[in-house]
Amino acid sequence: MITISAAIAWLDRPSANTEQAVRDGTVGTAGTVTSAAVVMVAVFAIFATLSTIDMKEMGVGLAVAILIERGGARGSASMRP
Repeated sequence: MITISAAIAWLDRPSANTEQAVRDGTVGTAGTVTSAAVVMVAVFAIFATLSTIDMKEMGVGLAVAILIERGGARGSASMRP
């Protein structure tokens, strides 16, 4: 979310259109952010296969949290005021 926000802030200059800045910032960082989310979900899914209950809970919880955050970040960036 920080990467997307930084890109939008850089593009949202006084002479720029806010909607265009949001669109460009989201599109420009989509590959990087999605790749990071995929790696994190894969690592946390491995935790879910371990034998201890604590690690399973943490793995499932963190994997689901990343999936929800990834969808939420994309959805909130596309909202209009």
